[in-house]
Amino acid sequence: MKHRYSLSFRAWSALAYLALVCLLPQSSPGAIEAPSVFTGENLADSGIVHIERTSTDKALVLAFVSSRCPCSASHENELKRLAEAYSQKGFRFVGIHSNQNENPDEARVHFRASKLGFPIIRDTGAQIANQLGAIKTPHVYVIHPDGRILYQGGVDDSQIQQTASKHYLANALAQLTAGQDPEPSKTRALGCVISRRTE
Repeated sequence: MKHRYSLSFRAWSALAYLALVCLLPQSSPGAIEAPSVFTGENLADSGIVHIERTSTDKALVLAFVSSRCPCSASHENELKRLAEAYSQKGFRFVGIHSNQNENPDEARVHFRASKLGFPIIRDTGAQIANQLGAIKTPHVYVIHPDGRILYQGGVDDSQIQQTASKHYLANALAQLTAGQDPEPSKTRALGCVISRRTE
């Protein structure tokens, strides 16, 4: 009986380890190459937007956002502030709306009222989120023109921006402007989980 328990415990431990390994991020920020083109309905305005990574950009800043998540909403002013400050320095900002359980009409109303100052692409089927591995709102990616991920993770170290003490995205953009690699280059994204399922 003791021998059976030992074998069962070892098998359970091995399965638990494999599950943990599969769930953990396996790549460094620079190892994933981002898509070269981001296309979709612009929820912040109208029509279809077609965003390409170009050599004229310092970097492309993608922010996964939500029309319902209070964590995402609390970071909108910070994202707007950073977009205004860094768009003149060669950084291009784009929002990505990947939540499949949020009504598109509701999202259009929200993002047009938010006036973030950059397009919000409707990510049908969460394809962009799946390609990059985005899991929360907000979750941000700073992408080099060659497709390397220079920074990914949270806007800051808090679910609610007003209580943050570390401002990761702002620091990453400042470091890149100064010709330095972001440090840290990867942080934990805090917020609401991006839903891949429709209501």
